[in-house]
Amino acid sequence: MGFGRQLETAISFKSPLSHTIDDSAGWSEHMFSAIPSENAKRLELFRLALILVNRGNQEIPAPLSTHFNCVLQQARLLLEDPRTISPEVIPQAVQLANDFRSIAGLKDALEGIERIGDVSPDIADKVLRSLEPNIAPAD
Repeated sequence: MGFGRQLETAISFKSPLSHTIDDSAGWSEHMFSAIPSENAKRLELFRLALILVNRGNQEIPAPLSTHFNCVLQQARLLLEDPRTISPEVIPQAVQLANDFRSIAGLKDALEGIERIGDVSPDIADKVLRSLEPNIAPAD
């Protein structure tokens, strides 16, 4: 069973949009404006694992650990050889591989990390800060 299939069986989520919506009052227009952008959802499960570690949680749920580990491993393989792309590659791994190339220090922050259990709260904080969008200072 490949990484993609393992992850599919380990983590299954239903979209909140899979339910029928009565649009007689024009709700759909307002609901879609409240949906987070794709940019905001980037690597959300990968980030969630890091947030839990950053907050001192000792035990990360198994499906989330599996997801984090798969994304990290596949992203590194893609970074080494982009020709390894296949349908089994998790889309978040492609995003992380691109982030490794475009975000200074991200790859170094995860150096020596093979799985979520290797991540300390300090490393999690550093990686999360690297993944944050560049926001102008408030002054």
